[in-house]
Amino acid sequence: MKRRYQFGVLEEVAEAVEYLESRRPGLGVRFRASLERTLVFIEAFPEAAPVVYRRARRTIVGDFP
Repeated sequence: MKRRYQFGVLEEVAEAVEYLESRRPGLGVRFRASLERTLVFIEAFPEAAPVVYRRARRTIVGDFP
């Protein structure tokens, strides 16, 4: 399955990583790795997270709620 992202989300993630790195070196890298693990989990179990609105589901990215 090929991942598809909403317009602008990759830039937003890059900004978050940069911000977290500026706050504490290594934190942005941890966030990116945690996000990747979460995306892999979603791909493997797409219906595991609870529905929060219509067909939209929500999950937490590791230690980064």
